[in-house]
Amino acid sequence: MRVSRSEFEAVVRKAARGADWPPALAEDLSRAAGALAVDGEHGGALALAMIESDQRSELVKCISALELAIGGASDNVANVPKDLLKACTLSIGAEHRIGFEVIQNGDLSEIRIVPFHDAPVFEITVSETTWRSLQAFAAKSYVPASAASRLAGAGAGLTDND
Repeated sequence: MRVSRSEFEAVVRKAARGADWPPALAEDLSRAAGALAVDGEHGGALALAMIESDQRSELVKCISALELAIGGASDNVANVPKDLLKACTLSIGAEHRIGFEVIQNGDLSEIRIVPFHDAPVFEITVSETTWRSLQAFAAKSYVPASAASRLAGAGAGLTDND
């Protein structure tokens, strides 16, 4: 199925929140998965796998390594999955308007800063199964509707007359 990048990233973000990821990491995951999906890769499958196996620490390690590389403090990261590293380089590179070149040497990845190349945004293709699974995680973040929640200010209230 085809979805817009903003819809894709919103569902990934909600799915991560539904799995109790902190808001900032959920946002980082949604942007990385979106960047990977726009690049023609399986960003949805990456996001779902990371949520299902709770790989927050992998995401933090990857983002930290790239931010350190931008600052010139480090240029290596070890034991980060290649697809996650690619997703993060695309996302963070677009955010900072810089490019990254990653050279694999076994479990160690060397990171180099290179000129930025902006990628056009297209629709994202995601499998129905992955999409349904992401939406199921996202649904865990929703509050069930009830008269009590409406009285407390949720939704449109008890009467929706606008």
